[in-house]
Amino acid sequence: MLRKGFFCLVSILFVSGTAHATLAPGTTIQDYLPQISGKVPSAGIAGFNHAIQNLNGFSKAQGLPFSWQGQMSWNTGSGIIGITKLEFDPDPYVLCNQIFYNNTANTQTYQATITQPAYLSSLSNQVYGSIVVSLQDSDDPINGSMLSDNNTPIYKAFIDGVLVDTLLDPSYSLMTSPPNNTIGSGLREFGWNPYTGAVNNNISITVELNLSPGDTATVLSRFDVKVIPEPSMMLLVGFGGLLLRRRHSR
Repeated sequence: MLRKGFFCLVSILFVSGTAHATLAPGTTIQDYLPQISGKVPSAGIAGFNHAIQNLNGFSKAQGLPFSWQGQMSWNTGSGIIGITKLEFDPDPYVLCNQIFYNNTANTQTYQATITQPAYLSSLSNQVYGSIVVSLQDSDDPINGSMLSDNNTPIYKAFIDGVLVDTLLDPSYSLMTSPPNNTIGSGLREFGWNPYTGAVNNNISITVELNLSPGDTATVLSRFDVKVIPEPSMMLLVGFGGLLLRRRHSR
């Protein structure tokens, strides 16, 4: 149950099983520590901007990215923004599980961004993104709830600060009415789409939405980038497979 006065952001960042990039030359794992930021634009509140500075408190199990569980929180002046779990890896894949709770008497706009440092020199990449939104009428009595865009896509994916693609574009909304108190968007996604550019600094997801008073929105979003194998490499793989088939048929 969300504590009254609490606007929570739960973030998970980790590597996709489709790619296993190594650290870029001249970098260490410290260069890949993520940054978390958020604000309440409707209230004129900047919120927070927090850069993870070291690996203290992080653990790494076999086959898993760096993982941290605990509590980080920021008082924005109109509630608290918190992070309870964080996972990350140098591979360019980010997954954010976010919960927004509006404990004010007015509709508010909330924005949260997860930025993951990443470096892919390849100019032949593919990108994929997805989002699922759930709206809950969480005040008492149940009197209806609404979630909508803020005249900008609810989901925006960036590479090096350049907008790559969007989901849940204007005019998007979710509404509940008594006696029903929850509704979901279902999975919305794009890709895999070609992206002919390098990843020089980072990838990021920004989620921005309007939320009615006393209500809760849960957002599950992801964005990842993978290298497209060069044609020569694909030919080599195909030739290797042909040799294996020949050997097996003897």
